[in-house]
Amino acid sequence: MLETQAEVDAFGMQDITAIKGSLVIGRASGADSITNLDPLAKIKEISYSLTIHPTFSGSAINGF
Repeated sequence: MLETQAEVDAFGMQDITAIKGSLVIGRASGADSITNLDPLAKIKEISYSLTIHPTFSGSAINGF
């Protein structure tokens, strides 16, 4: 689960290309600081599910 922009940025720096499981982006409720998913552009495969909560405050979903 990535709940902040800092967590997204740090995860992206790990050069992960595949996730064996699920990826959850953002918080289920409240304010969300995530505005940019570009650091996740190296991910090519998620074996189960991708959830982007409606609190995501970016204007685009690029890289997926």
